Amino acid sequence: MRWFDACFADPAEEATYRAATLDGTLLYARIALLLSLLLFGLFGLVDLLYGGERRTLLLLARAVICAGFIGLLALSFRPEARSPQKLVWLSQAIGISISIGFVLLVALAPLPLRDFYIPGILLVVVALFVLLRLSLFEILWVVLFLVALNDVVWWLFWLEGDRFGAFTVMQFYLFAALVVGVFSNYAIEHHRRVTHAGASDLRAQAARLAAALDQAAAARLQAEHASRAKSDFIAHMSHELRTPLNAVIGFGQVLEGEVFGPIGNGKYREYARHIHESGQHLLSLINDILDLSKVEAGQLELHPELLDLEETMRTATLLVSGLTAARRVRLRMEVPPDAPDFQADARAIKQILVNLLSNAVKFSPPGSEVHFTAVTQPNALVFTVADEGPGMNAAQVARALVPFGQASGHVTEATRGTGLGLPLALKLTEQHGGKLEIDSAPGRGTRVTVTLPQPLAAPMVAA
Repeated sequence: MRWFDACFADPAEEATYRAATLDGTLLYARIALLLSLLLFGLFGLVDLLYGGERRTLLLLARAVICAGFIGLLALSFRPEARSPQKLVWLSQAIGISISIGFVLLVALAPLPLRDFYIPGILLVVVALFVLLRLSLFEILWVVLFLVALNDVVWWLFWLEGDRFGAFTVMQFYLFAALVVGVFSNYAIEHHRRVTHAGASDLRAQAARLAAALDQAAAARLQAEHASRAKSDFIAHMSHELRTPLNAVIGFGQVLEGEVFGPIGNGKYREYARHIHESGQHLLSLINDILDLSKVEAGQLELHPELLDLEETMRTATLLVSGLTAARRVRLRMEVPPDAPDFQADARAIKQILVNLLSNAVKFSPPGSEVHFTAVTQPNALVFTVADEGPGMNAAQVARALVPFGQASGHVTEATRGTGLGLPLALKLTEQHGGKLEIDSAPGRGTRVTVTLPQPLAAPMVAA
């Protein structure tokens, strides 16, 4: 804003402000006219009581002035007045009319009334600066016209003898009224424009925020559609792949077992075993992908039932026994005595435990030991799988919990997996309302804890 009149330095911004405040400016112009009409009319009673022989002339002058105010008020309701520049002219016309009318009445008033009316110019000066919503220079020349007209009347009619001192004092009062009016106008107009600018910024920010929210909502909708399409595709492809894959696995097993007689060359048996093992691995991968896609799509429904804790843990260890033998790793299982039954989905809890045990065994060095324990608490069941492997830092732990993520630095051909074991175990644990925590550090192994609340709410459905 300009420092000398508190208006916007940019003409376009000032025009925008004038257009935005048009209704308020027009309202204040009408209020100024109504107040002037009311005050000029009421003071007619004073003319009637104390006007003396000039009573008729004063009342006639008031009637003409009030008629002018009524005309200006009517003009403010015409469509032509609803433009910033026309409104400035109308407001200036109101100020000039008030000035001429006031000075005219003071000039016509007899001496007793004259001294009573003269100080009123101070109020008129301040009111013009404050009440009419004009910028400093738009109203300043109107007020200066009023002051000059008042001084001319003093000079022509009243400046005689002992009245010179009163005239001088009146100039000081007028100067003080001008200072107060200028300061008030500057402060008010500055505040109005700052408020307008702040409101404009808020509206712009609100518009940007609304646009960002719309974009985010559209992006979220697209992401949901893409996720559903991905999940549907994975589920469909997994289903389509299972049938021929089961056939491959079955035929490989038949060839490996030489069900219909000896094959002849030992290489064929070796290749059949590779076919069978690769098929089993691929089927396991497809099952993990399908389960993970169901969880993410909210389509995996759990069916909790009472399970025997020791039997569940023993089944999980049995399913990884081949891997423990191949890796030459000892698996030590600890079950609390008199362990009570617990509630969980049998297939899901078996998959959680098998995935955790498989990871622990794969990353344990030969000759080491994996501890598999369970602890019952009043409202929870806690499974723990601890290994003596290389361990992970925080970044590697975070990566291992992402689907298809691998804790880089520890993956070899012997330990390479799909990267779905931990993420799937995490999702299935969360489906049970539990939590999976990993405590690991390079050089001191990894400890995975699964906490399942008891009793569980049934049925449990993916969120």
